Amino acid sequence: MKLNFRAACLAACFGLAGAGTAGAADQQPHSGRVDLVAVTQKNLEHLGKNLYLKPEQQDAWSTYVAAMTQLARERSQEMAGGKQGWRKGSENISTPDRLDRMIERMRQGADRLAKVASETRTFYTRLSPEQKTIFDLQARDAWRKQRGRHMHPGVPR
Repeated sequence: MKLNFRAACLAACFGLAGAGTAGAADQQPHSGRVDLVAVTQKNLEHLGKNLYLKPEQQDAWSTYVAAMTQLARERSQEMAGGKQGWRKGSENISTPDRLDRMIERMRQGADRLAKVASETRTFYTRLSPEQKTIFDLQARDAWRKQRGRHMHPGVPR
C-alpha cells in the first residue's frame, strides 16, 4: 500500500504541480503564479510522447489527460482568488475558527489528491512494466523540480 500511495503522490505532483518545468510563458504577468492548466498539459504531452502508447491504450490516455486537465482547471480557479479569498474575513476570527478553516483547506487538498490518485491508478494499470518505469521516473523528476521551487520561491530551476 505504501508504494501505491507514493506512486500516486508522485503522479499527483507530476500532473498538477509540475510547475518546476514551466517556462516564463506559463506564468501570468506580474502575478508570480504559474498557469497550472498550461503546465499540466505540457507535462502530459511530454509524458505521452515518452510512453509510446499503443493504440489500445489511447482511450485510457485520453480519459487520464481529460481528468488531469480538469483537476488542474479546478485548482487554478481555486487559486485565482489568491490569499485574499482565503484570508477574507479572517482578520477578526478566533484561533480555533482559523484552525477549522485550515483543516477544511487541508481536507479539500486531500480530496483532490485522492481524485488524482484514483485517475492515475486507473491509467497506470493499463501500462506495460517499461511504461510504468517511464511514468514513475518522469513523475519523480517533476516532483523534485516542483519541490525545489516551493523551497526557494522566485529561484528558477
